Amino acid sequence: LAGVLAMTRARLEIGSNGIRVRSLSVITWLRADPATIASASADSVSPLGDFGGYGLRYSLRGKGFVTRSGPALVLRVPHGADIFISIADADLPDALAAVRRLLSAATNLG
Repeated sequence: LAGVLAMTRARLEIGSNGIRVRSLSVITWLRADPATIASASADSVSPLGDFGGYGLRYSLRGKGFVTRSGPALVLRVPHGADIFISIADADLPDALAAVRRLLSAATNLG
């Protein structure tokens, strides 16, 4: 029960440490290094239909941290599984812009 509660309280963090999904400031569910990401976009996910359940999941579609049906931030990984992170409608534009800024900065440094 505590694990489920921690998953539902997860936060998307986008910053100099890359892209992470964390709970309680100590549990890191998912981490993505900007150097491994080709692009970011938005899509729609269904936890049961696309990933067979909720939480950190793997499927033919990619790797996902899915806690709800609806919008998802999608990180395209050229030589690996794409990453799907479910996110609230209202938060998606800001998250997408932040990831694109991070990817642009990483490209300019490398």
